[in-house]
Amino acid sequence: MRVIQEHSFERVGGNETIEGNFRVIAATNRDLEACVQEKLFREDLFYRLNVVRISVPALRERRSDIVLLAEHFLRLCSEKNNVPAVGFSEDAILMLQTYSYPGNVRELENMIERAVLMARGRVIMPSHFPSRDASSERAEPGISEGNSEPAISQSRCGIREILDHKRTLGFRRKQNGRSRPPADPSPAPLQENDRLQD
Repeated sequence: MRVIQEHSFERVGGNETIEGNFRVIAATNRDLEACVQEKLFREDLFYRLNVVRISVPALRERRSDIVLLAEHFLRLCSEKNNVPAVGFSEDAILMLQTYSYPGNVRELENMIERAVLMARGRVIMPSHFPSRDASSERAEPGISEGNSEPAISQSRCGIREILDHKRTLGFRRKQNGRSRPPADPSPAPLQENDRLQD
């Protein structure tokens, strides 16, 4: 508390007061004033930290930023996974703009990375994003609550595609550092003379 208030401190076992030149930047997604009232956060610490307050609205409250952030994450994820950044379809952009994002910006980033891996160099479509809960999104045709096999099959296919792409990407990276292709791990066939005689 004293360091924050006076910007000075002494080392353990020392007598010299050291002046510090720093600023404290603190972030939270909770209402600290309410926490102070409920005795969940120290009041003296709150007033020492609460000098300049900057409120950043949730992503669902600033939808004009969604497309900009999505295009930014598309470039990053495409470069990270060595996949061409083609872009989004109009339906995909509409879906991104109308989603509520309970996980905020981090959820959007994860959604874009998954879509990049699923699209594999093609235009990103709504089907490349995770399927939504039935209470918030309309169910896809052919998929009902009593029949989850199509959804399970689709999920397995998506996981298989991602794993295949990751495996291919890792193999290409290894190949770039080799002067010759890897040896065939399968054993050579036995010659006629090497076969056991009855």
